[in-house]
Amino acid sequence: MHRTTDDGKKIKRQIIFAALVFFLIGTFFGIMYLRSRSPEDIPSGAVKYDGVPEAEGDISGGAEAFAEKGITLTGSDRIVINAGEDHAYTDLYNPVENKGMYYLTFELRIYDDNGDHEVLYSSGLVAPGEHIYRIELSRSLEKGIYDGAVHVQPYRMDDEKSPTNNADMKVKIVVV
Repeated sequence: MHRTTDDGKKIKRQIIFAALVFFLIGTFFGIMYLRSRSPEDIPSGAVKYDGVPEAEGDISGGAEAFAEKGITLTGSDRIVINAGEDHAYTDLYNPVENKGMYYLTFELRIYDDNGDHEVLYSSGLVAPGEHIYRIELSRSLEKGIYDGAVHVQPYRMDDEKSPTNNADMKVKIVVV
């Protein structure tokens, strides 16, 4: 039996269609799996920061001053959140370079027009090399772009876990 060119094209279209369907199904189940994960399933952790943090306390000079003191900070300049949801996905990270020296805690803050802030999220102690990928917000937000900061508080890894100088890394909170 001899196949015509039209049969070959039809088979090729069917293969492409089947591959596309499998890809879409896989993507759908992958997204559903990630959304169904509880916070206990996700490692605890830190922030990738592209800018220079504004330091508070007796540290001045931003990230360079922190590096001189032996504290490594990383972070992102924006966090994207879905409107109406009480959680967000990000990467809050205590760099492995802080091993043996500092635990970090993180607060996601949102600022109003007067410069006052509200804490949307607070973490516990995060060990070096650990990440927080999902954060539970104190409330949901409406669509828009908000001024915010990730407030980072280092703690010495001694028995007293004493706090040291802290930093606010400015972020745009983008709610879609």
